Amino acid sequence: MTLEHTLTDELGADLTSDSRRVGHFRLLRRIGAGGFGTVHEAWDMRLNRAVALKVLHRPGAEALNRLLSEARACAGLDHRAFVHVLEVFDEDDQVALVMELVRGHTLGELLQSGPMPVARALQLTQQVARAMASAHRLGRVHGDLKPANLMVDHEGRVRILDFGLAREHGDHGSTLAGHSEPGAGTLAYMAPELLLGAAPHAGSDAYALGMVLGELLAGRRPFAAFEGGLLAHAIVHGQQNAQESLDTLPEGIRTLLDDLCRREPQGRLSDMDTLTARIDDLLGERRRSTEPALPPVLAPVTPPPRRFGRWFWIALLLIPASLLAIRWPIAALSDHWQFQELKAAEALLVDFEQPGHLERAIKSLEGLLERRPNHAAAAADLAIAYCLQYAGDARDEAWLQRASASARIALDADDQLARSHSAFGWSEEFHGRRDIAVRSFERALGLDPGDRYALIGLARVQTRLGAYAKARAVLDEAMRMHPQDRVFVDALGTWFFRQAQYADAERMFRQSIALSPDSVAGYANLNAVLLRQGRNEDALAVLQQGLRVRPDGQLYSNLGTVLYMLGRYSDAAQAFERSVSPTHGSPNDYLRWANLADALRQIPGRKDDSLRAYTTTITLLTPILERTPDDVTLLSRAALYRAKLDQCPRAMSAAAQVRNSASEQADVWFRLAQANELCSHREIAIADLAQARRAGYPLNLIQSEPDLIALRRDPMFQRQVLGQISGQPNSPVPSGAIDG
Repeated sequence: MTLEHTLTDELGADLTSDSRRVGHFRLLRRIGAGGFGTVHEAWDMRLNRAVALKVLHRPGAEALNRLLSEARACAGLDHRAFVHVLEVFDEDDQVALVMELVRGHTLGELLQSGPMPVARALQLTQQVARAMASAHRLGRVHGDLKPANLMVDHEGRVRILDFGLAREHGDHGSTLAGHSEPGAGTLAYMAPELLLGAAPHAGSDAYALGMVLGELLAGRRPFAAFEGGLLAHAIVHGQQNAQESLDTLPEGIRTLLDDLCRREPQGRLSDMDTLTARIDDLLGERRRSTEPALPPVLAPVTPPPRRFGRWFWIALLLIPASLLAIRWPIAALSDHWQFQELKAAEALLVDFEQPGHLERAIKSLEGLLERRPNHAAAAADLAIAYCLQYAGDARDEAWLQRASASARIALDADDQLARSHSAFGWSEEFHGRRDIAVRSFERALGLDPGDRYALIGLARVQTRLGAYAKARAVLDEAMRMHPQDRVFVDALGTWFFRQAQYADAERMFRQSIALSPDSVAGYANLNAVLLRQGRNEDALAVLQQGLRVRPDGQLYSNLGTVLYMLGRYSDAAQAFERSVSPTHGSPNDYLRWANLADALRQIPGRKDDSLRAYTTTITLLTPILERTPDDVTLLSRAALYRAKLDQCPRAMSAAAQVRNSASEQADVWFRLAQANELCSHREIAIADLAQARRAGYPLNLIQSEPDLIALRRDPMFQRQVLGQISGQPNSPVPSGAIDG
């Protein structure tokens, strides 16, 4: 069983201590737990690989036998949907099952965003059915299929977790195999006969899968109103329809759910191959249902008896051909409508910053894919839309999983479509796999040199990697092909900004506002570059212009930064609180929480609130840093936040990684200087400040940083830095598409 979760309760753990090791495996983080054992992400120090390690709570002969039974059950399964068992570890009174580490999100996590589109729910269920068919042919049953045990990996494919209940057909051992007190998350998917003492069988797996399908379509678990004994009673006695709230579904799907979830096992659809075929039929019906029906053929009026001339018979012979010919323009008209729908969604996507546009684009593209599940262009655009939703105020990992799945659908449907590769590049970049992203963008541009999203993505990645010459070449070509596209103007402004060429950056951001006066990104970016030039009053005025366009979390965050620099910490905290609020900002944006923590830290009596905000920051930052462990910007921020939490050993560890990278980014060196000063390494802090100044960090920004007051009085600072100091809570950077 392998899940991806953020760390919440082990932030201060020393992961290198012996207590965090099992044999030659170093435990990295806990990713699941049950009555039988705890599952960790671990590092195999012998083979240098990441694995999932299921460590038993109570090692012993009985536990080892159960673990061996589980391992054998999994080892006999060759379908790729099942997690592979690598070995059973039994050493020094430590017993563990070593498994393949799968990264992704469970269906339970994906359901937090609501019901799934019908076609996607059917496709995922069909993947599970195919895998379980292979297991059933070997005489194996799972016994605990539920959303928490079904994961969608980074390729959009279902993986089946926790085969710990797997058994041979006819095994009449304890019904729950060690889960004597299952919670609602397990009970809700158990067939009635299991609750009455029967052993798991193929039909009970089918029942559970039917319940899962119903939940994917309804957005909530079956029998949601019941818990514990009442839940078991409802299942056994049928007091409530398990698949409630699904009356609006097509009749074929309702019939399938009824067949899967029959209370009596004798009448239940239990054969997974048959289930796979039925889903094929349903998906085919949904595709056919998108074609407009032919006009009805009127019944002929019976004419009076007469002799017919030859022209009547010729016309009669021609009628069938005429009717057949009608089908071509109708099909062509259907394609035309779908093309127009796609173009309308793409127009909304280009203008995604406008309120409601991104949501409307996603809804339209999802609807198009429901009617045509293999529409490559729609799937590609939808993947990009999901990435934009994540990058905006959502910051919910589920959007990235959806993006990955949609991009994979696009590539599978048409790998000669440039947009398919662009979408895959966006998904890979947001998952931290930038080398794959670059190759995908280059492949897209090889197919279509003008593909907007490939140009955006490639310029963004190259800029973040510090490959400024390559990024500039991409941007020059993009500006030549799309001279009026604001996103490339913002991107070029960001390119100048990151190299401390602030006058040129200001010029580009003003041009962006001229092109799109109702885009808040332009105002946020211009505000950031004005702050770097010490023009605080101008920066405030620009923010007010943007806020008159509409309230926006990024603008409130930048407003808080200006107020912080002016020493108005209470006002800054209020602005930052608004920037992380669900109504005006993003509660999942780690950088905004860090800014809030910085402001609270300067307000008397708010120290505990500040520490909680920093802890939230680290919690949100950790999974991002796990995806991109070599990102010097993220590492330098982690070092600073750890230092402010008084976790200096971990702060210095992150700082050492940055130092080894020989980064030339001024902001990075300034954060290291702050972290070292907070951890009482004054000489190193001053050296880092000198490096930040040489890289172009503005002198005026350092003067507002309260954490450096004592350092600025140090004679060594005066000698080495020559009065050049920088600082602000987390100086805003351009927020356009180039910065994601």
